[in-house]
Amino acid sequence: MEKLLRPSEAAAFLGVKVSTVYAWAARRQIPIQRVGRSLRFSPAALARWLAAQARPPRTDRARDD
Repeated sequence: MEKLLRPSEAAAFLGVKVSTVYAWAARRQIPIQRVGRSLRFSPAALARWLAAQARPPRTDRARDD
């Protein structure tokens, strides 16, 4: 079983502020697990979520004006 991350650890993992992690968790935008009343985060679930957020690179086509 993997070690679950605390909100501060999840914030470091994602490269955002702890307040952002709490806001995303409250809006159910990121995968969370509750342990009692505490929020915990699965590194594997966060990695999958982060990968799903990726967008293909933008390709700007040069115009022939």
